[in-house]
Amino acid sequence: MASTVSKKRKFQGIATVKLLVGSEGAEFNVHEEQLFEESRVFRAAFESKFKEGSERTMYLPDDNANLVDYLINFLYVRSFNLLPYSPTDQEEGSIMLAVRLFVFADKYDATKVKNAILRFLFTSPPRIKNYRTPPPRCAVDHAYGHTPRNSSIRRLLVDWVVWITDAAWFEKEEHQAWLLGNPELALDLTLAFAKAGKLEWKNPLNPFQHNNAELYAEAEEVKAQ
Repeated sequence: MASTVSKKRKFQGIATVKLLVGSEGAEFNVHEEQLFEESRVFRAAFESKFKEGSERTMYLPDDNANLVDYLINFLYVRSFNLLPYSPTDQEEGSIMLAVRLFVFADKYDATKVKNAILRFLFTSPPRIKNYRTPPPRCAVDHAYGHTPRNSSIRRLLVDWVVWITDAAWFEKEEHQAWLLGNPELALDLTLAFAKAGKLEWKNPLNPFQHNNAELYAEAEEVKAQ
């Protein structure tokens, strides 16, 4: 088998890899050092003896090119240029986009990226805490449909719902129907409401107060010295 080192592409003397994304194969070239630092999945794939390792190319037919573009931009500028939140955010709003990015980062085991997305939700101007509206339902559904139990994005979204609503929220038929279709969300909300009652919060605490994103942050891999 030919050496993978000899097939490495370089840009300005630094090794790069290629990502071909979506059904149309949108092409992205990225420095491997930046990509491997953020994603253990990409690092494992390109350092393997399989096709990705030898061809320095990885096909992502089921992924979205816009999300990959946001990820790569983050690798170099360390921030997300997302639209600020507003009460009218729906499918294409910044909250939904942030959740989609989080799910994408979770898929490729990019913990630092996930934590950066959480920090964005705490710091995006105008701040979310200025709006007494719950997160878009589509964002909650997407998080619960694509992340594991106890995911940090799930916890934040549930705390957000509990902060905005009250026990009477459960009595509305539309909410009951929603929860019947999502038993894990129903359980998490029930436990969160019970906790709020147990702590005698007349108004559950605003999860965005003090911009304390670290309460939800996930443990990041520590590089060996």
